[in-house]
Amino acid sequence: MQHKVNLYDVGKNLPQLRGDLRKGYDRKTGGIAFTQFIGYMYLSNNRLTNFYAGFEFNEGFTKGIRGYQYDTMQSDGAKRTDVQIGFRIGWALPLYKRIKEFYYN
Repeated sequence: MQHKVNLYDVGKNLPQLRGDLRKGYDRKTGGIAFTQFIGYMYLSNNRLTNFYAGFEFNEGFTKGIRGYQYDTMQSDGAKRTDVQIGFRIGWALPLYKRIKEFYYN
């Protein structure tokens, strides 16, 4: 997982946001992330009304990538946990053929 603050200078008047100086303000962080999904899936016999719904959890164990933050005047190497929680719904389309023969022993 990687994220940063997007800085946008409309008039291009700020000297702090020119060139490599911009990197000292964006608070870029990165690290490993994990995703979990807890939900319900319905599969019908007609193969058209197959859907799922549930909650999705994303956890990122990140730390600051930039060596120095100009606005706080210190380095940002602290480890943090970034969590995202959301709701996911979807419709599943099966792409397999139905088996017509059965074998019994």
